[in-house]
Amino acid sequence: MTNITNGPWKGKASDVTVSSDALYTLLEVPIREGASAIAVNIENSADEALQEFEVQYLAHSDGSYVTIASTDSDFTTVIENPILASTADLTALPASTDAFLYCAVKGVNRVRLQAKSASASDAVLAAFWQVR
Repeated sequence: MTNITNGPWKGKASDVTVSSDALYTLLEVPIREGASAIAVNIENSADEALQEFEVQYLAHSDGSYVTIASTDSDFTTVIENPILASTADLTALPASTDAFLYCAVKGVNRVRLQAKSASASDAVLAAFWQVR
């Protein structure tokens, strides 16, 4: 079950089940005009690590999502725009671990985070976000 609580500038998605057969959407956030960054706290509360993690941007509501980060180096090497900070390699986030992600979003219409479990057992994620 996914529980989503959203306000205009912050919200949460909890109990998001992520399996190993495909990427699952953890969070999809509309970005209000004038916003410059999004901060997300990601919690992996299950006993399963992640195998994949993607940050995707949508520039216009009539467009398609574009993946801006999906490899370990996107989250761990010299951090530049649009990924401004990450406390972990989200593509291999260990079980029972939290991470923090901070991204530039100026001029972006929506941000989507997707994840995939590393094994046949499901990972259970939560995300708490704030746009500024």
